[in-house]
Amino acid sequence: MKRIFAIVLGLALVLSMVTAAFAEERPTLRVAYPGNQHAFLEGEDENNNHIIRYIEENTGIDVEWILLPVEDSRGKLNLMMAAQEVDVVFYGDFQTLLDYNTEGLLLDMAPYIDDAGFAEDTLALTKECTFGETFAIFYPGGQSDTTVVWMYNKPLLDAAGIEVPEDLTLDQWTEILYKIQEAYPDKIPLAAAGQTSSSNLMLKGMDNIYAAYGIANTTRVTDDGSLEFTATTDDMRQCLEFIAKLYADGILDPEYLVSTLDTLVPKIVNEQIVSINAEWYDFTGTYMPYMADEDGEVRDWVQVPIIIGTRETTGQTLGNRHRQLGAITAQCQNVEAAMKLLAFMSTDEYYYRIMYGEEGVDSVKNEDGTYTLLDTPLAKAYSTNGTLFHNYYSVKESKELRCMRLRGTYASEDLFNVNIMNFYAPKEVADPIRVHPYTPEYDDILSDLMDTIAVYSAKILTGEYDISAFDDMVAELDGWGLAEGLEALNDWYTAG
Repeated sequence: MKRIFAIVLGLALVLSMVTAAFAEERPTLRVAYPGNQHAFLEGEDENNNHIIRYIEENTGIDVEWILLPVEDSRGKLNLMMAAQEVDVVFYGDFQTLLDYNTEGLLLDMAPYIDDAGFAEDTLALTKECTFGETFAIFYPGGQSDTTVVWMYNKPLLDAAGIEVPEDLTLDQWTEILYKIQEAYPDKIPLAAAGQTSSSNLMLKGMDNIYAAYGIANTTRVTDDGSLEFTATTDDMRQCLEFIAKLYADGILDPEYLVSTLDTLVPKIVNEQIVSINAEWYDFTGTYMPYMADEDGEVRDWVQVPIIIGTRETTGQTLGNRHRQLGAITAQCQNVEAAMKLLAFMSTDEYYYRIMYGEEGVDSVKNEDGTYTLLDTPLAKAYSTNGTLFHNYYSVKESKELRCMRLRGTYASEDLFNVNIMNFYAPKEVADPIRVHPYTPEYDDILSDLMDTIAVYSAKILTGEYDISAFDDMVAELDGWGLAEGLEALNDWYTAG
């Protein structure tokens, strides 16, 4: 009996040791991710929710999710990187990760990427966008980051007998703006939030106009296959002169340079504004509730996504093709686990789970590929907080997935179709250096170049400077070393 007891005891001891060994082998990864404004459900936080549990159950990896603050996320991330407090980094800004890689803070994932199990779209985009060493994973996303559209108050234009053609050109658009001024002399024909909306060339919210002149990006390819800096071209001169004329003639809101999304809302409500330039997401996120008719549907305002310009280019640019970038820090002690996590999060199955919960439990898949949420507590949480999980835990978004998510956010099918067409319309103005290796001759002076362009553009706009000051701007850009920087870019670009 004692012998049997001893054997049982020994087996139990061995089993406990094996269990402990396995427990010790379960890796833990510290993951940094950009924060957002969304609040978690009651009783949950970034490390206590069904998404985190889903990740851990399906990877065998314990994750510590560290949300970076909305304000100064780069500053916080810099401190964490310096203190070696993070293993995996998700960040949307390529330049940030490029800087970290230049400083030797990121791992080259090239030796591991082919066998890690990445989804095909993620693997293909990453290989296309990296140069020799893979210090970042490129998760597919939207095709454009300068998606400024023109929106107009349709009842006001209809009352004035002003028609808007389907394929709007820059000349036609200009004519319409002056017709608006003639019909409504006490209203603002065109407004934009000069203090918001992204832009490479600094007159914010004017991206569609810049692109119509072929200069929405800082560089473009010339006929001989080399790069030129668009801010020094005659197209830039003409563009600034055009926008300045709109301002001088009272077409563009006199408060444009100091306007924000919030300051424009009262003008929309009071119908002081007849039309507006805005990012499509600003429209859906800020303006749409104030543009609804009596039935609550947004039929009063129409969006025009594309303006054909002087160079027969569309009024959009090809910007970031990724939704998120993923990287492994150089000090990460478990590269295999980190690669497994990055690959798992690239799958469509993971995305669906984030947006719709467990299929067959929280949602059902329809014949057309869309999902319908069921009447479960978790499904109700998704119906009200779906964007929370998407913003905090999603790293990719294909066209199909994007359409599926956005369809339910629009008050009408027409609005949805216009915005999807805008987002995925062929872009003829592409930035050839959107993702390029660190080039000190160019990258180290870029902020100075942009600051100079911003100052001159604003003063030309308001009439403080005549358009002849454009030559002074070009001279000042040359003084910063633009010629040398452009030469370095061309050495990389022409080398293939």
